[in-house]
Amino acid sequence: CTMPPLLAVSMTIAELKSELSKYHAVLVEGPGASDTREAADVAKHVCRQLRAHWDQDPPPGTKLVVSQGDSPGPRGVAGILRIVGQEFGCTRCLVCVDESIDPTHAPNADRAGVALELRYNQMCKILEEMGVLSQLERGVDDKIAKDNRALMAQQKPILGPHVRQFALLQEVTKVALGHVCTGVTIAHSDSHLDQFKVSSFYEVGLTQHLIKSSSYVAYAETTS
Repeated sequence: CTMPPLLAVSMTIAELKSELSKYHAVLVEGPGASDTREAADVAKHVCRQLRAHWDQDPPPGTKLVVSQGDSPGPRGVAGILRIVGQEFGCTRCLVCVDESIDPTHAPNADRAGVALELRYNQMCKILEEMGVLSQLERGVDDKIAKDNRALMAQQKPILGPHVRQFALLQEVTKVALGHVCTGVTIAHSDSHLDQFKVSSFYEVGLTQHLIKSSSYVAYAETTS
């Protein structure tokens, strides 16, 4: 995509919901830049899992591959998302933290092929309309408290404040898109998600029944 992304930050919530209603959101969760595996190998497996999932339950609407501000890189989620988007010929969307929260997040995000750009605060407004934002925030805070107790018991440093913000970005985005799009599919890029990393917070939306378990696609490593 050579055209600049549509900055939808000025859209009203009604306009945004109308724009997103034609899409089926596709997200990938897993290790970021710390992932030592080749993105092409991981993406190939993720695509195979997605195909099998969609063969069983074809999603309505145009597929929209959604990234959440990961910096450009050959490995991790950023590299995997590029390949997944290309493989399925998907429109790409970017959701970033608002500049008032983190002025570095949006400028450093990977915009390759991005056609639509949104902000966290817009996703929050959708959850406020749904009446579930406070519930989701409490769930994230409860998991952080639990994880910090486990880390202290191991005499390890507790989670930094950035974990809360990006865990909220992850969960709020998925719940919001699942509500306003035709649906959402979330593929994991690893069979083991570190308990103390942002990706593990997928448990929050799941346990609160804000995201269906059938929306998730396991990495399910095979030996073949």
